Amino acid sequence: MAKYKVKDINKNGEIDGWEQAKYDAINKSSDSPAKQIVDPTMQQQMVQPMTNIPPAASSLVNPFSPQAQANAQGIFGNQQMKQNAVNAPFMYSPLNQKDKKNERIFIGEDTDLIKKDKKGEYAVDMFTKDTLRPAGKKFNPNKVVDGYVMGGDYPAVKISNKNFRLKQ
Repeated sequence: MAKYKVKDINKNGEIDGWEQAKYDAINKSSDSPAKQIVDPTMQQQMVQPMTNIPPAASSLVNPFSPQAQANAQGIFGNQQMKQNAVNAPFMYSPLNQKDKKNERIFIGEDTDLIKKDKKGEYAVDMFTKDTLRPAGKKFNPNKVVDGYVMGGDYPAVKISNKNFRLKQ
């Protein structure tokens, strides 16, 4: 490993004790085999110091053993169990969820502050910049918190380009 040369960090014209100690620590830690980066594509396996046994193979894709995975699924559930817990269809993604060509599901948490114009109240999706309008002139007060649309899924129908109205 390359050694780092001590530099005058505080620019006082001399190497202070703390500057020397800092670079000594850096150079000492860079010599440690535990700190060295090993290329996983190397053809030869490194042999552990003091042994003739190569290290156990590990997967860069999934570092957890099958037993650890089974324990985690027992505690947290698998993907299908998580989907069922929120009544979502398999492989459901709320982002860009489109049921039909002229319908869309808005996520309440993704909308900005409710505003008003001559047509009535509206909220803008912060990600897609689509406008969501209530079924009438105002949003249901039970679905508004501190001027924002309450969290949840809101099915809407397209009324024009980038403009949607909540379903009844």
